[in-house]
Amino acid sequence: MSYNIDEMKTISTSASAFESFIRKDFLLIDKSEYAYSLLTAKDEPVFRFMARPRRFGKTLFVSMLEAALEGRRELFDELYLGKSDYDFQPYPVIHLDMSHVTATEGIETFKSSLTDYIKDRVKKYDLPIERYAYSPAELFNAAINELAEKTGEDVCVLIDEYDTILTRSLTKQGWRGDKGSYKGAQFKTEAELRQDSSSIHHRDNKILQPIDIQRAEQSEGLNIR
Repeated sequence: MSYNIDEMKTISTSASAFESFIRKDFLLIDKSEYAYSLLTAKDEPVFRFMARPRRFGKTLFVSMLEAALEGRRELFDELYLGKSDYDFQPYPVIHLDMSHVTATEGIETFKSSLTDYIKDRVKKYDLPIERYAYSPAELFNAAINELAEKTGEDVCVLIDEYDTILTRSLTKQGWRGDKGSYKGAQFKTEAELRQDSSSIHHRDNKILQPIDIQRAEQSEGLNIR
């Protein structure tokens, strides 16, 4: 079997947005069958944590999920998902890329940066969330609740680069010695995280959230409660 290399599609080494791959006709390995499995799964829990080595396409895959959840069927015409029985019902999506959050100058800088980033990511929905801006956690919870109330739909939360805050910050001297020091700090336990999630409004308990759920006894790190 012969193959004409001149007919080969362009291989992107920098793009990570799914729409860019489709619009610019970059070479794309179709992983939308895995997206179909995730999007149509009926099992619990409602949280999905995707762990793969670096450079395995996690960001591109999350971007693909975002497009599917927003109901953008036209981007999937040539892919497995577009040819499947998936209905492409649009949902409101909050997509956070934590690599855009600054966390190298101390806990207050981190909180301020995360607060501003959450506001930026949900501003397209025009939500009345300013009155909840006491902490990033309260703001984020309010954004989900308000978005669910406004649209009457389940809210889908996608979190990418979930560990960037720690991998950047734990090597910085600026974290040592202050109240936000990683020394002796803890993550919330899995039970605490799930208790928090139970307060988030959603009708059918279908929030899809790739998120790192770490047990306090397994790790040390920034306390972001």
